[in-house]
Amino acid sequence: MTTVDPVVQQTYDGVAGAFQGSVTVTDDKGATDSATFDFVLTEPGMLIAGFETVPLSHIGPAPFTVDAVNTSESGGPDILSLGWETTNGQHGSDESFSVTFNFSGIFGLTLTVEDEIGRIDTASLDIIVTVF
Repeated sequence: MTTVDPVVQQTYDGVAGAFQGSVTVTDDKGATDSATFDFVLTEPGMLIAGFETVPLSHIGPAPFTVDAVNTSESGGPDILSLGWETTNGQHGSDESFSVTFNFSGIFGLTLTVEDEIGRIDTASLDIIVTVF
C-alpha cells in the first residue's frame, strides 16, 4: 500500500498470525528513510502471553537486575495463573518479576500464562549479560 496520508489503516479480515510491515518516508528535498516493524494479529478471544522488560542487556559490574511486567491478554476468560522462569533457575508467580544475574551469559526469560478455560501460552526472550 502506498499513501501520502500520515495515518494508514489496513484491514485484515479473518487472518491471524505474525507479520512484518515497513514504512518509508520521503521529505520535501527527496531524502528517504525506511523502517520495518513486526506485529501480531490475533483471533478474538485468543490468549496471548506477553511481558515488558527493562533493560534487555548489560555490560558492567555484577549484580545486574532485570525487571519484567506481565502484559498478557486473555481476550475473554480471566487469566488464572502465570509463572516466570529463567534458564539460570529463578522462578516467580506475581504480575511483576525481578531477576538478578551475577555472572556473564545469555539467559532465557519465559512467562507462561493459563486462563480459566485451560488455554496456555508462553512468551520468551534472551537477556545478554556481560559482567566484570
